Amino acid sequence: MRSTRLAAIATLLAAAGLASAQTSVAIVAADSAANLADVQAKLAGTGLFTTVDVISVVSLTPTLADLQQYDSVITWTNQTPLSNVDLGDVFADYIDAGGGVVVTVFANSTTTATRIIRGRFDTDNYHIIVPAGGNTSTGGAQGLGTIVIAGHPILDGVNTFMTGTSGFRPNSTLLTTHGELVAQWTDGRILVATSTQYPGRADLGMFPPSQDINANYWQTSTDGARLMANALLYVAGGPAPTCEPDLTTGAIAGQPGYGVPNGMLNNDDFFYYLALFAANDLRADLTTGAIAGQPGYGVPNGILNNDDFFYYLALFAAGC
Repeated sequence: MRSTRLAAIATLLAAAGLASAQTSVAIVAADSAANLADVQAKLAGTGLFTTVDVISVVSLTPTLADLQQYDSVITWTNQTPLSNVDLGDVFADYIDAGGGVVVTVFANSTTTATRIIRGRFDTDNYHIIVPAGGNTSTGGAQGLGTIVIAGHPILDGVNTFMTGTSGFRPNSTLLTTHGELVAQWTDGRILVATSTQYPGRADLGMFPPSQDINANYWQTSTDGARLMANALLYVAGGPAPTCEPDLTTGAIAGQPGYGVPNGMLNNDDFFYYLALFAANDLRADLTTGAIAGQPGYGVPNGILNNDDFFYYLALFAAGC
């Protein structure tokens, strides 16, 4: 039995790559090459995306077809885009076609007229944070403050978030009519907000580049990358449907989120099940071993064996 189980574990380990993320995203922003590359590296480092591309909008405006190569995009305007009107038009078209857009500082807060997202994005009110309210970086280091909507998917795995000695964030604490506050900075300003009207929209009141670029920006030892990644995943499909093989957030054993589903299927779930199975934990008991479509298939029976193991493997390989 032990050798059989070890062989099964080896099979599961070999299949681990099947859980790679299925979401493709892009950074569509006006900023320096160094800042864009930093955010690209941070998002890619989460392991949650198959693709993280960069489209600089300083010298071009992407078409709808360009954006539709991606499930969602994140945008900001630390420089002036070629056309903030055309950019707003294509973002609105993309959202209407099912895409997701995460808007961050400065695009959701600047007072520089040419850096506010205009066009149909503005006239048809896709904004969440009321735009053009300006920014602040005063008050010392800031971090994740009051969580208004506990358990929100954008906060999955976001246990800490902190700037350096200062951090850019919106002055405004006002949301548009369809805006919904999810979380605040420690000083009460808006950190995360979503839309009750547009599932493909979220705002982050943060500047995406990290302290690897500037000591004032968000600390890489905290969960800024996960916060941005979660927002992109959220607007790509809204709250995730129930997914049977989704078992954990990937948190370390004994920490909040360990063994708690988070709407995303990846290798964290795979190895969590592997650990349960190897420890003979009956939480890994998933089926009687009956053939698919027959009574007992997918029904726990109080006995942990390779039937359970390969049942989970099938669920995992099928994805969600």
